[in-house]
Amino acid sequence: MNKRVEQADLLRGIAILMVFFYHSIIVYPINLHEYVLCEKFHSFLWVAQMPIFFFVSGFCTSYRQGYGTYATKKVRRILVPHIVFGLIDLVPRILPVSLVHEHMDWKEALSDFVLYGGSDWFLWTLFLLAMVFPVFILVYNTGKIGKLIVVLVTAGLYIFNSQLTDKLLIDMACRYLPYFLLGYMVKCEKPDFFLLCEKKWVSGLGFFMAALGFILYCERADRYAEMLCSLGVILVCSGICRFLPGQKTILSCGNWSLQMYLLNGYALVFIRTILVSIMGVSNPAVIIIVNFVFCVASCLFGARYILSSNSLFRFCCGVTR
Repeated sequence: MNKRVEQADLLRGIAILMVFFYHSIIVYPINLHEYVLCEKFHSFLWVAQMPIFFFVSGFCTSYRQGYGTYATKKVRRILVPHIVFGLIDLVPRILPVSLVHEHMDWKEALSDFVLYGGSDWFLWTLFLLAMVFPVFILVYNTGKIGKLIVVLVTAGLYIFNSQLTDKLLIDMACRYLPYFLLGYMVKCEKPDFFLLCEKKWVSGLGFFMAALGFILYCERADRYAEMLCSLGVILVCSGICRFLPGQKTILSCGNWSLQMYLLNGYALVFIRTILVSIMGVSNPAVIIIVNFVFCVASCLFGARYILSSNSLFRFCCGVTR
């Protein structure tokens, strides 16, 4: 594995750890968002985590074997886990149990899953982008005019995404398309990107962008402030990923990020029920830390040793190696 790919996996590992932190700041059965610091941290993680995922996904995307082969791999890798785990996630939302906060009748829950991705909206958005992106690649590779067209179309879809339909998460796909394209462009045009990000002035610029963007986002919550913060976070994380402690663990989280994401909800429901509902813990720091550590450890173990243990599990959760 070359350095570029390893650093991309480290970035993906950082992103999935952010997701676990984000989900650890629970709203049920106790609402930690009532605490200002928790609410702000939660907002920052929302702004930062998904753009990193889409950036890495674009960076890792290639299109060489024809659309049929390409599409089959994406269905196997993304769509199948989305359908399997998305339908499983419907069960506790339909049944009258107190384990989850949101309840729906079966028609509403099924409609939410089909039209809006359900609880695994990220997977559907990623699949949608992956399926249309070969068109962008083909146009991009025609030369300078093609690259300009792709950039302008992406910018236009991003600027006007609020006017697009939210059905099938088309608006959400257009919202994250720039990060996907940026990752692909970095791979094609800037092979020394990660080394460049390790320079102090680039990390400093990224930190400034992230801080300014988040301050503006807290004031007006628009997508341009969000993008400024997200791009800054990508620069900072790309520069520091190779120097973080726990490299092997972060790399493992990156390699198993999809499967960890699929398991996270179940682990979180279990530990928050034990910790808050049964033990009565109410300290925000204790709840967040215990939720995070338990979910990361149990989901990484489950992904590596349970979901990969037989062919049926591997098929259902998108394990392709």
